[in-house]
Amino acid sequence: MKKFMAKISAVTLIVALFFSLFQPNSIHAETEDRTFAYGADISILPLLEAQGDKFFYKDGTEGDLIDILQEEFGINAVRIRTWVNPNDVDRYADQEGSIALAKRAHAKGMEIMIDFHYGDTWNSVGGQVAPVAWQGLSYEDMKTTLYDYTFNYMTALTNEGIIPKWVQIGNETNSGIVGWQGSLRNPVQMVGLFNAGYDAVKAVSPSSVAMIHLAGPQRDLESFLDPFFNNGGKTDLIGFSSYAGVNDIQFVGERAEYLHNKYNKPVMMAEVGGRWDRGTQTKRAIDSWINLMKRIGGNDSGVFYWAPETLPPGPEGGYDMGARDTNGQWTPAMDAFRDASGAGREIKRIESYNFPGRFLRHANFQARIDQNVSPLDDSKFKIVPGLAGGGTISFESTNFPGYYLKHSNYQLVLVESDGTTAFNRDASFMRVPGLADPALASYQSYNVPDRYVRHSNYQLRIDSINDTTSKADATFREVQ
Repeated sequence: MKKFMAKISAVTLIVALFFSLFQPNSIHAETEDRTFAYGADISILPLLEAQGDKFFYKDGTEGDLIDILQEEFGINAVRIRTWVNPNDVDRYADQEGSIALAKRAHAKGMEIMIDFHYGDTWNSVGGQVAPVAWQGLSYEDMKTTLYDYTFNYMTALTNEGIIPKWVQIGNETNSGIVGWQGSLRNPVQMVGLFNAGYDAVKAVSPSSVAMIHLAGPQRDLESFLDPFFNNGGKTDLIGFSSYAGVNDIQFVGERAEYLHNKYNKPVMMAEVGGRWDRGTQTKRAIDSWINLMKRIGGNDSGVFYWAPETLPPGPEGGYDMGARDTNGQWTPAMDAFRDASGAGREIKRIESYNFPGRFLRHANFQARIDQNVSPLDDSKFKIVPGLAGGGTISFESTNFPGYYLKHSNYQLVLVESDGTTAFNRDASFMRVPGLADPALASYQSYNVPDRYVRHSNYQLRIDSINDTTSKADATFREVQ
């Protein structure tokens, strides 16, 4: 993890489908629930607010950070760290403070990830230090203490009505967990401690995804993962952190995919980020992570930006890899989430890749590509968060509000929403890199995921894509 280095309040911090319903004129497929987390680690938020920091929408309107992340960028999940006995400055990260933040985010509809550091301060790839109160315990006592702490925290959380979607058993645990007792040098004890945390989570909240978290897919993570799994380590998912620049993403991404395939576990990016003054490059890197995790991550995958709410270093402290500039404005980095989720309800025209000048439009409620569209508003759509959720997008007509593009018998049509689950699935798509040009966009059907939107004789439909021509037909350019 990149550490949050700040001088705040004169204190230096060392800074984390379903079986579908069949209805007339509707095509469905049996497929898994396609969920995806557009996430942010907001653990530092209470401290920033206590200092009087303010947050703003892109238009300059002041607002609550969680609302801004959700409405402006499509963030649908937050990650919250928790420490055992932090100092007074970091009191917001103790059990009471972290659960209070989780309640606040949960009340706004966010999914929650709890990040157990099992320490009094930062535990990361640089070292794992047990809480002071746990130091000196025997292995068996340490295992019992870790289990009880996790069990009691989870019980307190669920008593507040919060079932966390994900729970990290440790943070960047490349070298093990809770100091020498759980060191990688003693893999049997290490796994015993990890499994104690896993078992405690499942005892309270069986549906939560209990996961391990490792730094840097490009590192020799097999030196951890092989002994972990060989000794019976339990995990539902492998989380990674990476702050790789755009020029290194391909190699690091290939390593993440290799580890996913080798250990046959879902994967996610639990921490990403980049320098605040290189926002455009960071956006490109996050675009790549989102696309990769959508392709290989599996159920419950996603991408989380670490501490986007922070400001650059200055007299009052700061962090050089947040997503706000020196004026408190959002850098382009967060637009990766905005673009992928369809947040912001941006009005776009969608131009054919291989027939430039022809735009997606509705005509007599049928979808097609045409040139010289009249009236022009027939070719304008609000790209909104997908009606089916799960990181999808939907296309709402601007001149027929409440009408959405959906597939019916594989044809794309414009229909008024009836609010049903079947309609929502038919009208939702995954925005992916363009099949003919990855700098552009293609639209994968949510509930028939082997089909993509494409034009054929100028008509729009969803089809299987299997050759160069169909890839070009299924690629589009979004313009204002």
